[in-house]
Amino acid sequence: MMVIFDLDQTLVDTLHRFHVCFNELLKRHGLRELDWKEFVESYSADELDKYVPDCIDVEEFWREFRRMHCSRRHQKDRLYEGVHDVLRYLKERGFRIVIITGRECSEEELWDELRAFGIDKYVDYACSFAQIKNEDFLWSKKGMIEHVMRKFSVSPDEVIFIADYWMDMRSARELGVRRIAVLTGLEPKERLLLNGAEEIIEGIWELPKVIR
Repeated sequence: MMVIFDLDQTLVDTLHRFHVCFNELLKRHGLRELDWKEFVESYSADELDKYVPDCIDVEEFWREFRRMHCSRRHQKDRLYEGVHDVLRYLKERGFRIVIITGRECSEEELWDELRAFGIDKYVDYACSFAQIKNEDFLWSKKGMIEHVMRKFSVSPDEVIFIADYWMDMRSARELGVRRIAVLTGLEPKERLLLNGAEEIIEGIWELPKVIR
């Protein structure tokens, strides 16, 4: 059996880093930066696109953001409660552990960050959009999940995918893998369920309650 984790807002709280990178890109384009409250409200509502005017290619804007998100660190970056305990729990039960991310990181950058958080020792494989070019549409992780399944020769019924974003749930639903959503990404439960979440937990620390 295999567990595939999303990284940001699932295992690691990088929301402050997201805010800084988003504002930096807005500033580069001569646009108004967002204060924390406005940013969080728009992030949770999935409405950040509205701050990118029509004269800017929104897909290229977000691809630039994804590259930037790899190279920045923020003093408030942190693992969520219980991450080490949960990953250890899974390894002791024989699960393979894979981490995928919507960033565009080199393999070295990604593994450096996993080492910095002390979770690399639990991880069998990790990849980002930089390694997997197959992207049906912006932010779809279907291609990455498919890549992991091929690499390890596992079928959908052997995979559990855990993430925080509605697009992640939709990507996994299309592949028929088990889908567990966490609420640490500030997504409304209704949107997660609508897009395919089968189970919803408050955060990663509750995972042993649903994976035994």
